[in-house]
Amino acid sequence: MPGNIKNASVRLLTFRAGGHTLNRRQALSPKHDWAVFDTRNDDTLIGQTHSVERIALKTGKIETVYETVGQTAFGPGVGAVAYHPTLDRVAFIHGLLNCDATRPYGMARRFGAIVDLEQPNSMFPAEGRIVDSEPPLGILSGGTHAHSWSPSGKRISFTYNDARNLNMPRSVGFTTTEVLSPFRNWDAKSRLGNDYDEPENFGGRFASFLVLIPGNSTKLVNGQSVVIQQALEECWIDDRRLAFLGTIESDGGQPIQEIFVSNLPSDASIEDALKSGSLGMVPPDMTLERITNTSLNGPRVSGPRHWLTADPSGAWIYTLATDRNGIVQLARVASTGGSLELLTQLTESIEGQMSCSPSGEEVGFICGGKIHVWSSATREVDCWHDSRWIDSDGVRITPPILDSGYVGAIHFVDSNTIIANRYVRIDDSPYLQIVEGRNIQIAH
Repeated sequence: MPGNIKNASVRLLTFRAGGHTLNRRQALSPKHDWAVFDTRNDDTLIGQTHSVERIALKTGKIETVYETVGQTAFGPGVGAVAYHPTLDRVAFIHGLLNCDATRPYGMARRFGAIVDLEQPNSMFPAEGRIVDSEPPLGILSGGTHAHSWSPSGKRISFTYNDARNLNMPRSVGFTTTEVLSPFRNWDAKSRLGNDYDEPENFGGRFASFLVLIPGNSTKLVNGQSVVIQQALEECWIDDRRLAFLGTIESDGGQPIQEIFVSNLPSDASIEDALKSGSLGMVPPDMTLERITNTSLNGPRVSGPRHWLTADPSGAWIYTLATDRNGIVQLARVASTGGSLELLTQLTESIEGQMSCSPSGEEVGFICGGKIHVWSSATREVDCWHDSRWIDSDGVRITPPILDSGYVGAIHFVDSNTIIANRYVRIDDSPYLQIVEGRNIQIAH
């Protein structure tokens, strides 16, 4: 199924000799009139990136959201910025403030930063960090990344690497913005800390937790017990349900990934637990469900790295899976559990992150460097063809010199309009730009 061909008008929103990296999700403001991005020109360069910016989709105007202080090649670095679903607020990765040649930016040396766009220089850490002793409940001891707002914006999910135990595999966690951290002082002027005396330890503003410690035998609500070796690539189903990929051992002894859902405690339960003064990073009153239980002969989560995606209703969880020919296809499973269903029959593999439209009726992804959109109504795939190029003012232009097809994730402004990243050559060098694609007609 190569897909129905649709003509699209492509608008070059940015054209600067620098990077404009859209996050894999939540790049759009609540009204879909702004897009937020970091200035990486390569996905691996967060530690060297100094600024977060946003662009007005109507006019192409660019504003600086946040800039690091004392940026070097070793950090602190910023990136992977996500817009709040209802507020003018963003969350993003921020390297520790003491990064240098001996202590560079790294997986466990970062935190979730929040900026309120209506309050300049308002950056503060979402979660607290203590690495010189076991942290009290509500504080972490490592680095968070891949931040994502829950549907209401009251919680933030993340992937986690531990700094006290660098051998601990990745886990998944969440921050609740409705419960303040028991250690939340933060010296915004010096940006050095808090209740502790160095930037390795700080309070953060909100209570934060992990959903599990990898490698532990975890008893699930359906009565099974399973060892989850690592947890990653999570997505929100609703404010109390967080889906993630858990790596477990198959019956044949091979590591495989299954979809799990963590049922998170209420804020009232969290507040009660914090009063106990307990240690540890996993809250009480939390349970896990196993959503998929795949076999060696059936479709299984696989393909390039991607984060799970739930539709706006929370009924479906979308992922990637390979077919019998080894081609990566779009797949989904009911969020309450069931069989993994292949949705496409593409002749080339999907290249990465999938995204849902605001209505939830379309799922977009990149395949063969082109935009593809699967419709839940027709069960068909449309392939968008770049039929004409226009500049940020809407004036038709000669197509720029492109260095590749579309890369990363696409973001639905509406069902017929997307924004995405492409490398465009400027002075014979490739720079990641933001483009807007709009369906204009079906080609005949």
